[in-house]
Amino acid sequence: MRKLVSYTYCFIMVLFLVPLSMPGCASTIVSISDPKYQFIDNDLYYVSITPIRSRDYHYAFRLIVKNKTSEELEIDWDKTFYLNDEEPVSSFMFDGIAYNDRGLSIPREKIKANDIFIRTIWPNALVDRKKDWFHQPLEEGRHGIEITLIVNKKQVCKERLLLNIIIASEDNTEDSK
Repeated sequence: MRKLVSYTYCFIMVLFLVPLSMPGCASTIVSISDPKYQFIDNDLYYVSITPIRSRDYHYAFRLIVKNKTSEELEIDWDKTFYLNDEEPVSSFMFDGIAYNDRGLSIPREKIKANDIFIRTIWPNALVDRKKDWFHQPLEEGRHGIEITLIVNKKQVCKERLLLNIIIASEDNTEDSK
């Protein structure tokens, strides 16, 4: 009788443990950024964008601007655009901008001498509203920013940073995050 209980116990354990150790058959669709981030670095400034992923898709960008000068640097938000397949599509939305005000003029961002500015930005073209605003994911293709910087209160610099967003099965990727 003890042998039967022992065999039954082992059989039940195998039934529960074997499926847990087997890899799943279903694959998850995820978005992948290639490269992981993009940057421009010169004597005046460093600018980078990194796509931000929530769940399995990229929705926004982390923008970093480092002012390398001894004077104030400005981001001209009204001349800074979200690029989709290398074409300007819309401006950006970020914390502090109400959904209904997202199409209005945005004051320039002032970055002090030798300071670093970091902000999460969402393309306006992908923002939608039902009860609260939410963001559609970046689709497969080339996405990025055309940023307009004003250096030393006179020099206007336009820079383009682009990334490839690829939609793939997670089981087909080595490093999808």
